[in-house]
Amino acid sequence: MIKLTGLYKKFNKQEVLRSLDLTINTGETMVIIGRSGCGKSVTLKHIIGLLKPDQGIVEVDDVNIATLPPLELQGLQKKFGFLFQGAALFDSMTVADNISFGLRTQHLLSAEKQIRERVAECLRLVGLEGIENSMPADLSGGMRKRVGLARAIAAQPQYILYDEPTTGVDPIMSDAVNDLIVNMKEKLGVTSIVVTHDMVSAYTVADRIAMMYHGVIQQVGTPDEIKQAPDPIVQQFITGSAKGPITLEDRG
Repeated sequence: MIKLTGLYKKFNKQEVLRSLDLTINTGETMVIIGRSGCGKSVTLKHIIGLLKPDQGIVEVDDVNIATLPPLELQGLQKKFGFLFQGAALFDSMTVADNISFGLRTQHLLSAEKQIRERVAECLRLVGLEGIENSMPADLSGGMRKRVGLARAIAAQPQYILYDEPTTGVDPIMSDAVNDLIVNMKEKLGVTSIVVTHDMVSAYTVADRIAMMYHGVIQQVGTPDEIKQAPDPIVQQFITGSAKGPITLEDRG
């Protein structure tokens, strides 16, 4: 389980997270939605320990990771896989080398045969068998996303974090990415946290959805509960309406 309590973060004089509370249950897919700049990606970075809060607690499996010394934090971070928004592949490495990068640097597997087998297995899981020797430049945007996901699952994480997984791909590939997120949960039993602006994706993959607004969680609920939420801030975002309580000043 992941539990965020009273999370507060400020950069220079700008408050990004303002006493944020959120609980993510083991085995569920939690989708975090909200406008650009509301703190979604900053929240992900706190969960994985890339940022420390100014105030508040970040608990992963009952451990407050904000207080862990660096070596212990590195050990806990091995529980996480992260799919970056742009896939963040190393352009100078083959697909196989990208996927096996964490396995090698974290010394999770040592035998080359085991590494090759694990790379092939991960590519099968994301529907990209046989492209081990391809270079990232030769891949489409959707294929790069899937290779990024194969790398994220290579170390068999308990948690997978997705940062805007459907951004920059066409609607057909977006559906394929959504299917992959669902399949990763069903096949691997992982807990997933998805940050997205894409409401179609959110409704497809989520067990629960958390709506962020100005650095706090405005509302949490199942997809149906979010669709029917009476809160005008939630409705304005999910319907894309230009009317409502969000003013021009709010957009700054």
